[in-house]
Amino acid sequence: KENKNINSLLKSLMTTKFFRIFRTNLLRDCEFFKKKQKCILGKCPVYEEEEYNITHIKTYIVNKTLDSKTQEFTKHIPIEEYVDHSDGWMVDEHLDEEGSFLDIQKNPERFTGYNGSIIWNEINKQTQLNHNFSTPGPHQDFLYRIVSGLHSSISTHISKFYLDDIEARENFSLIDFYTNYDIFYERVGKYPDRVKNLFYIYGFFLDALNHIIANLPHYTYYADDESKNQRIQNRMQWFGHYVSKIKNTEKIHDGLYNDISKKELAEKIKPMFRNVTELLN
Repeated sequence: KENKNINSLLKSLMTTKFFRIFRTNLLRDCEFFKKKQKCILGKCPVYEEEEYNITHIKTYIVNKTLDSKTQEFTKHIPIEEYVDHSDGWMVDEHLDEEGSFLDIQKNPERFTGYNGSIIWNEINKQTQLNHNFSTPGPHQDFLYRIVSGLHSSISTHISKFYLDDIEARENFSLIDFYTNYDIFYERVGKYPDRVKNLFYIYGFFLDALNHIIANLPHYTYYADDESKNQRIQNRMQWFGHYVSKIKNTEKIHDGLYNDISKKELAEKIKPMFRNVTELLN
């Protein structure tokens, strides 16, 4: 029941500018591959938003073609005061002048025709921590399980929204996508470890959310429209209520810090995690 409520809340939040628009550079060179990998499609299926303005954080973005009152909702902090909070964990593309603004409602996670196996092979290399530790334990597999769970989640969405003969189509819409159970079985379902890691990353996110959920209803989402801001804050209040009621059966921390401290594990993982985000970009 709580999962259904959370899903419904997240869908409503994704309709707001704060949560659905972000910036990324689709053409930035990848430091891991000298040879450019091209999609099998004749055209890129990613829809870019051409007219956007940005302020202090990556999700505070507004369409310049909107009316002036709507544009004003993020102008309380100038771009010069934007602070990169990634702390080396990821490449922050918010201030990249060559970046494109993407709307996640127009670009849902689904089948695009792109074969990303070469990317995932490199990502898997980055998540092998065995050689970084002198003692064995759950800390060796921690990053691998997180990324494996992410991969399983992406593969599940691809199989949920699949499209045949995508390269032969000139145009297609959301109604053309369908659930491909064979693809799900081949990529996720027949591998018990991938299914387990899917639950593991869900447990990881629940654990992380429970650490910050008390602060989310007090965050400013619409600086110049108090009624809209209040509505999102109220949703966040309910979001926290539902999250707190879910029993997290994944014991994320069991044995994780038996032979290593949190700080040491973070220092080991950070450069690899950053590489993973670079590869995913």
